[in-house]
Amino acid sequence: IELSPCGRFVFVATYTGEAYVCEVLSGQISADLSLYDDPVTFAEFSNDGRYLCTLSDNGNVRVWDQHVKDWGGVFHNAYLPARCMSVRRVGNQIVVVSEDGSICIWDYVTDSVRVLPVHFETVPNSVKFNTDGSLFAVAVGSEAYIHDSSTGEIVVGPMVHEADIASISYSADGELVVTASYDYTSQVWSALTGEKLGAPILHDGYVFDAKFNSDGRHLSSLDIFGNCYIWDINPSME
Repeated sequence: IELSPCGRFVFVATYTGEAYVCEVLSGQISADLSLYDDPVTFAEFSNDGRYLCTLSDNGNVRVWDQHVKDWGGVFHNAYLPARCMSVRRVGNQIVVVSEDGSICIWDYVTDSVRVLPVHFETVPNSVKFNTDGSLFAVAVGSEAYIHDSSTGEIVVGPMVHEADIASISYSADGELVVTASYDYTSQVWSALTGEKLGAPILHDGYVFDAKFNSDGRHLSSLDIFGNCYIWDINPSME
């Protein structure tokens, strides 16, 4: 599930391959994107809400344009093949991690691909642009790093868990990242230094996802049992 920045649309996908863009206020389906046999595993809207970028489990990255047939038309389609991706909030770019461990930046307006001089022996589970797209964070195995988007150079890290990291995400101001791990914890880090901030946030099982809210004071997390938690992170970082 993914909410557009304007709050008007929500994208919903199921493991059975159904995918819809719905109006938030009415709940009505604006577009049925269940056109392919490859279920969507990840989705993000562009900052202006016009484009919806989806990743399918067969590695296809598609960009849907609200202005083309009310979401019904694929603006661009790339088989990279992708493992995970993140949409740049400023500009028209997606950072894509491929199944072979390579990373590229795809401009979905010009349809150009720039391969970065970065390669991972273990394929990353998660990647995320910061707010202005100058950096991206990547989770590979039990470690996380922050890279320069222009050069691919590591500028922060490693940030280390005791088990594989399932996801990584930035705060809105770009100063913090949060990781979710199979070691039953989520952890807040300084995106500037890689320093661990506060104690690990303990869960009863694997943690699949963690994200900050817009003010950076709270974060939400999702565990293996389907439980969703909201945490006030300021006390934990004191």
